[in-house]
Order: sequence, then C-alpha cells, then structure tokens
Amino acid sequence: MNNIVNVLWTGGLDSTYRIAELSRWGGVNIQPYYIMLPDRDSAKYELRAINRITQMIRKNPQTSAILHDVKIVSADNIPQDAAVDAEMARLTKKYRLGGQYGYIARLANSMKQYLEVSLEASPRSKAHNTVNQELNLVQDSILFNGIDYGTYRYLSNKTTEGHPELVFRYIALPASIKGMTKLDEKEGFTKLGLEECYRATWFCHLPVFGMPCGRCNPCRDALNEGMSDRVPYLGRILGICRNQVVKCKNALAKT
Repeated sequence: MNNIVNVLWTGGLDSTYRIAELSRWGGVNIQPYYIMLPDRDSAKYELRAINRITQMIRKNPQTSAILHDVKIVSADNIPQDAAVDAEMARLTKKYRLGGQYGYIARLANSMKQYLEVSLEASPRSKAHNTVNQELNLVQDSILFNGIDYGTYRYLSNKTTEGHPELVFRYIALPASIKGMTKLDEKEGFTKLGLEECYRATWFCHLPVFGMPCGRCNPCRDALNEGMSDRVPYLGRILGICRNQVVKCKNALAKT
C-alpha cells in the first residue's frame, strides 16, 4: 500500500498527534501542509516545532510510515473563491468559526484532494460545534492494530440555511481524534513512545521571548485543561507584563 495522506499541520497538539499516530502505520506517505497566514506572530515558532518533530518521528525506531517535509503554502497564493468566502461569513457570524478555515477550504478545494484537519472533542472548539450543527458525516474505516485510522467526511447538510459543503467538501476529520480531548492526546503520545513530540508542540499566538505567554486563548486553554506544563511560569509573568505595557500605551494614546 502506498497511500498519500494530506494533513494540515500547525505544530499544535491535535495535528501533531495525528502525524504521530499515522507514523506507526506502514505503507503510508504522510504529506503535511502548513498555511502561512498573514501577520501570524507565532509562525516561526510553529514551523520550528514542525521541523523538530519531523526529525524526532523520522529517528524513532517504531516509525513505519514515510513522513515527507512539510509543504508551506502562502495564504496569498491560495486561489480565491467568492462562494467559500460568502459561506465563511455566515458560519463566522453564527458560530464564530475562525477565518483560517476559509483558507483551509480554498486550499483543499483547489487541490481537489482531501486535507485532514484534526479537531479535538471540546465544547470550546468553534469548528467542532460548527461541524456537529451543520453536517452529516460519513466514516471510512481503516483499522490498524485495533485503532480506526480512517476519517469522517462530508455527506450532506443538516441545514438548509446555507451551503457548508462549500467549506467542508474536501476537509477530512480523523476518526481516531474525534472523541479525544487534549489530555487524551497527551496520554496518547506516551503510549506511542513519543512524549518528546508532545513537549515540542507549539500553540501560543503571542509568544514572548520565545516562550508561551500564558495570556492568549490557547495558553489559557492549556492552563484550564490541566496542561500547565506547556506554559512556563516565566512566560506567564512576561505575558502579564507585556499586557500591562500595552494597556499603558493605549491609555496614553487616548489622552
């Protein structure tokens, strides 16, 4: 078997866990994609994490799959699609779905190939809530060592309000992650013998001196979900200081 699995890789926990579990599946070619979004302060840290984890997985003696170098796609080079943009506007208004899904959808649609996007099972996940409310999914099951490595894909719309298929037509959701929380994924890395990959993941949107800030939403989620080990204490202190400086500057600008 010589399957190519296209995976959106952000360097974060969910997508890295998908890469890690697929690495155990012999005969698979894993092709990661990273979308370079405009004005993303954390991009260099995310790509650094991806490069480090790529080497960790390749060197791991239990790796059976082929992990290719990540393909970096500039958001500016993704073909425009007015219909996708219009549907994204509806979903953003209704569910506050992140604008990055517009880029993901337009990239996958232009490739006309399924692109895996890993979603944790969390009520705080706007994408998870959007999928549950808008889509009927069909599962393609691929069992390996008792784990389903298949995906859920778009089947039909639950609503007549819009056209969510324009966004999710070529987005595949890994079945193995669908019911997992980030704490489950953390435990999963240990079972896979890839704890070092867990520690190398990146998630902070506003890093300070190369450390997670403890103040942005992903940092707060990590702290609230029992993974304070991902946010160093010094980073939290510096994040608070930076926020106070920004507040002072804004106050002075108004005077």
